[in-house]
Amino acid sequence: MAIDRFVTPGHRVAYFSVVPIEVSSGIDQNSQTRAARRYLWVAALSAIRYHPTVRALCARVMAR
Repeated sequence: MAIDRFVTPGHRVAYFSVVPIEVSSGIDQNSQTRAARRYLWVAALSAIRYHPTVRALCARVMAR
């Protein structure tokens, strides 16, 4: 998949279903888990835990 096929960053966010207001259970219409969402979530948690810059950004956002 070529990243340049998305016109705007918003299109990338919508494609991977990582919009902060999403409230679904992570299951699509065919009762299959959304693998891309799960992988991105695990990557984000790992970055927060082990990358100092990301950890600091997360702390600033959570402090709001």
